[in-house]
Amino acid sequence: MACLFALAGCLSPQTREGDWEQVVEQAWELTHLDGRRPITAGNETVEPLTLDLSDDGRAAGFAGVNRFFGSYESTPQGELRFAALGSTRMFRADPPGLMDQEQNYLATLGEIDSYRLQGGKLVLISAGKKRLKFVPAVSETEADPATPE
Repeated sequence: MACLFALAGCLSPQTREGDWEQVVEQAWELTHLDGRRPITAGNETVEPLTLDLSDDGRAAGFAGVNRFFGSYESTPQGELRFAALGSTRMFRADPPGLMDQEQNYLATLGEIDSYRLQGGKLVLISAGKKRLKFVPAVSETEADPATPE
């Protein structure tokens, strides 16, 4: 019996009760897309790629050039699937590769099947592979707090 529980633990996405509450209503900033840092990392001329998940099943964010929106479904067992993703339709040629990265990011979101939290970071997984890694985004007020009155 103990072997069955150990095996089930290996097959689960390793989520814990309460993980989802830490995921929703938190803005997330992408740090890795398929193991690589995004073009936007450290580039002050481009906004970071983001993901926001609301309690009511809506997903939104910034994909590098365009804002995106859609829906998602999740389970307490760590399953996560995005659906009906759409985006604005702007173009930007600089920096090179930004549009390709955006298409890859949105396509990857569509392939996600589970999530987990690791050390405060959000990891989105597809077919057992870690595809997207996020850190909590810093709000403008946290980054540049107002001066005391």
